[in-house]
Amino acid sequence: MYALFYRNVTDPEIVYDIDDNKIIYGNARKIKVVSEKKCIIDGLPYSLAITPRWQTLVGRANGRDDVASNYRIFCADYASSDFQSVRDAPWLETNDDAELAIHNQTDFFLVLEKSEFCDHFSGTQYYNTSPSFDLAVYEKRAKFFTDPFGVLVAFGATTFAPNLMQTRAGKFISDPLTLAHWTTLQVGSLLCSHALGKVFYGLPDSDHFKRFSGVGLLLAPLNYGHWHAQNMPALFALKQLLERGLFSEEEVTVVTTRPEAANIDLLDHCLRRLQLKPKFFDPAKGDIGAFSFDCTLLPSSSSCGVFHWSRFLARSLSLLREGVEGQDRVLFISRTDAGNSRGLSNEEEILAALAAAGIPVERVAAAELSYAEQRARFAQARLVIGSHGSGLTNALYGGPQCAVLELISDAVDGNRGWYHNLYRLLGQRYAAINCPSPGPAWSRAAFRAEPGLVVTAAKELLSSGTVSEHQRARHGAKADTAMGHITITAVGGQAKWG
Repeated sequence: MYALFYRNVTDPEIVYDIDDNKIIYGNARKIKVVSEKKCIIDGLPYSLAITPRWQTLVGRANGRDDVASNYRIFCADYASSDFQSVRDAPWLETNDDAELAIHNQTDFFLVLEKSEFCDHFSGTQYYNTSPSFDLAVYEKRAKFFTDPFGVLVAFGATTFAPNLMQTRAGKFISDPLTLAHWTTLQVGSLLCSHALGKVFYGLPDSDHFKRFSGVGLLLAPLNYGHWHAQNMPALFALKQLLERGLFSEEEVTVVTTRPEAANIDLLDHCLRRLQLKPKFFDPAKGDIGAFSFDCTLLPSSSSCGVFHWSRFLARSLSLLREGVEGQDRVLFISRTDAGNSRGLSNEEEILAALAAAGIPVERVAAAELSYAEQRARFAQARLVIGSHGSGLTNALYGGPQCAVLELISDAVDGNRGWYHNLYRLLGQRYAAINCPSPGPAWSRAAFRAEPGLVVTAAKELLSSGTVSEHQRARHGAKADTAMGHITITAVGGQAKWG
């Protein structure tokens, strides 16, 4: 029997073999599970309290109540299964093949958009002086083949709340496992071990397991930015399946996300834009740990990569544009509502510099606004300025008239390109200023941006006009069309433009 230890979901796991009393993976020196209520990790005693869901334990250092001292420990004495890939299923591209597979209840992956090569750096030069940012590596990895966009259709599959799926044949789908690592850890229905390459799970009793007839579409419980990028295209994919006549809307149930993870008004608005009226099911409300549908739909957007955007995603997000007249607001997204995590340490200085330059900037704390208020405010924007975070997603509501200036810290290098590629596909002008981070990678520490560079970039974006209809038309047909994207960094104290 294994015990899987996590202090936080972003930390590497520690795998302990209880039967052989040895650590087989991880950075702990010594672990001993003394009893069902106690374990010792590197000499420090932890009291164990079982959670309401099956085999998950919470280990808290004796006499300490802070979250940092906690371990989540999953004692895996249930069955295990090796990872299996969604690509084990046959890939289909035509309605006729899909209808045949549905008739025979054969799991398949329906391709809605094929893979293609995208070069997001054509004709663009970048300048950087930060020793933490390797421009050559970034430019190389940002030239990629987009993943094909499709939907896995599985019959009689079991979904462990909220989105880890086991097919009727007993195979786990590998594509959503990373998300499952983030989401199932809190409910304890199962856990995937990347170190062991296995999934540990246990079917709940009948009171916590529910079977549905018809078709279920799985959405992932994600934050605001990821919800747009992953769940909106999932709903758009459902629309395509219904228009193809592969399923009827009357038989579809959407497995909803938790309201605290994604504003429920966002879901309602997306469905109205798509003119969809499915039934809903929320596993958390019914205390359901696992469920199954006659037919389950899992869109490939459930495991969206940083650079692997597609025009399918862009088409779905473009449906959310408001299309208002007279866009003239300049909005600065403050992250003070998020404890200034990944925010600016000199926010007031930046705002003062913009105002002194004659730019009528408005500070916005997006999370303090309702979804309707965010939509209305950003639909009027001509320029949106902010550091990397979900708030920048709101610029899409302004459409092609709205430009984006992203202030990037070295600490979020792994997500560099998220908004660069998104707004390139959406046909919106984009610029980025690379800023040194005061902390290590992923420290989320507040960083300083150079006010003069922010003013220079803002003026350039405000004066450069919008992307022409001709450019957008070309962009729709060819991925490497230049869309007015620029990156600025300080070189010898001067602003240089690519």
